Amino acid sequence: MADTSGQNVVLTGAAGGMGRAIGRALVESGRRVALVDRDKVRVRELAAEIGNATAPIALDITDATGVDRLPETIPE
Repeated sequence: MADTSGQNVVLTGAAGGMGRAIGRALVESGRRVALVDRDKVRVRELAAEIGNATAPIALDITDATGVDRLPETIPE
């Protein structure tokens, strides 16, 4: 199996139940995760719980303009 540690991942719906579990699993596998959710408070709480390999981004993915700008908001 390929080494996937160090990869960058954008996870939408991150603050929901499945998103939270997936986000944790991705970080535990060594990935850096941009946690995207429209609930600013919950996505920030999740990032604080999971740790430094995350970047919380408040965004409603039905907002096409916001989605277009998403790559600019993800930290390197």
